[in-house]
Amino acid sequence: MPGGFFDLASKEEELLELKETAADPGLWSDPDQARDITRKIARYERLIGSVTRLLEGVDDSDVLRELLTAEGDEAGLTEVASDLAEVEAQVEVLEIESLFFEKYDDHNAIVTVHAGAGGVDAQDWTEILLRGYLRFLEGQGFK
Repeated sequence: MPGGFFDLASKEEELLELKETAADPGLWSDPDQARDITRKIARYERLIGSVTRLLEGVDDSDVLRELLTAEGDEAGLTEVASDLAEVEAQVEVLEIESLFFEKYDDHNAIVTVHAGAGGVDAQDWTEILLRGYLRFLEGQGFK
């Protein structure tokens, strides 16, 4: 079982604690804290679900690979390799998400790009850069 960011046991314990906190009626008197708690709960549930699905997918693919190897089914093995490539892509997404589990990583950030000296060309280049950054970040799920 993976550890560190993917340490499901500790994430599940934290999720239980967060759910207990959310069940406290007094929490809802502070909307900001309640919003933070519910966001964390949703994030942890999404993470735990993703890792669980990935582990099940790898286990299923491994069992299927063993069966197809015993039968000598090359077409089936190609399909298993394709399935594992999808799993690998999902792991890469989780690796990127693992970079954002520190204390302030769920807070807002401001990105600015300044042209500085250089006239109209520098301003055009700045707009191109800003548009590229915004499209990339929106594609990554940031607002």
